[in-house]
Amino acid sequence: MASIFELGDIPGGLLPAQMKLAAPTATATLSAANSYNVIVRGVPTAAATYTTAAAADIVAAIGGDCAVGTTFMVVVLNASAGANTITVAGGTDVTVSGVATVVQNASKIFLGRVTNVTSGSEAITLYGLGSTASAVA
Repeated sequence: MASIFELGDIPGGLLPAQMKLAAPTATATLSAANSYNVIVRGVPTAAATYTTAAAADIVAAIGGDCAVGTTFMVVVLNASAGANTITVAGGTDVTVSGVATVVQNASKIFLGRVTNVTSGSEAITLYGLGSTASAVA
């Protein structure tokens, strides 16, 4: 039986992966690099919207192994000192499915799935997987 180290490239190229850390404090558009495999620890002082990069830019940032079905995570933590909500919005051709808000002292995981990699027609869906209260440190 072959070990994982003998299997060569892993389809999608994202497992195992390192996660980046982004720390916006107000409404922001995330860079392509901060729109996949990222922990977004927001500390907004008012209600904020964090918009992902466009699907084409995210697909390009993922690189050559990106294919339909490639998945990634975006973890959003709301560490606001006040009752400020963070809303996750999709950039061009990125669809957010499910509840897109994260309340104070809560976190939410979004599972991203690439649905089209054709140049000029790139598309991604971010699926909100739930919230956990009091999960922010």
